[in-house]
Amino acid sequence: MFKKKDAELFLELIKSLYNNHHEDLGADLKSNLVKAASSIENKEELGLIAVKLYPFIVSEASEKDKFHPKELDDLMQYVLKKKNKYERWFNFNRVGLFR
Repeated sequence: MFKKKDAELFLELIKSLYNNHHEDLGADLKSNLVKAASSIENKEELGLIAVKLYPFIVSEASEKDKFHPKELDDLMQYVLKKKNKYERWFNFNRVGLFR
């Protein structure tokens, strides 16, 4: 089971995405996201967190900084590619939830 503080760290990093302009997403932010993802022990839970946060980020971001779903999808894919075997799980569940 993932630790609450790990999930909170991951959530905090994800929230920072829509507080920064999407064109300025740097390697540091991506690196921190990967570190946060790595700290969550249950990778299935990580996929669930990512899926749950997807609509939150898309809907809560201001119009100026709003992520296009494709850009957010690319970022989530980047994070989950670091955990290669869980990428298929994420893709399968995302298709079911976002039709």
